[in-house]
Amino acid sequence: MQHLHNHLYISEQIQPGDLPALRAQGITQIICHRPDGEGTLQPAFADIAAAAAAEGIRTLHLPVKGGLFPPEVIEATRKALASGETTLMFCKSGMRSTLAWALGEAAAGTPVDELVARAAVCGYDLEPHRAMLVAAAGKSL
Repeated sequence: MQHLHNHLYISEQIQPGDLPALRAQGITQIICHRPDGEGTLQPAFADIAAAAAAEGIRTLHLPVKGGLFPPEVIEATRKALASGETTLMFCKSGMRSTLAWALGEAAAGTPVDELVARAAVCGYDLEPHRAMLVAAAGKSL
């Protein structure tokens, strides 16, 4: 789990058994950007949501497929993050979640260079997605 920004953490795929430890670390909201059925060892989101509910953690499933980031996913991600809750976002590796965050932040006016640098500190290279981020910066949510 990497601390990306303020109350936001990013990670690779989590398991239902991880939820008690995540709650103990202060996570109160989880956003999943991974579609169900993407990998054979991947738990269903419903199983993660059930384990999260048992810990009092709010969940949101906003799957991203094929490298496409629909505007409604970016908007829903930003809206959920605006709650100020300590949030863990995850997907298979954390990259899609990082990019979903960065696209929303770019659209809200955060400089692209700053977003690329923040992601790099967490081990996520957004440089190949710079054009997408610059395009998002020209749009408003």
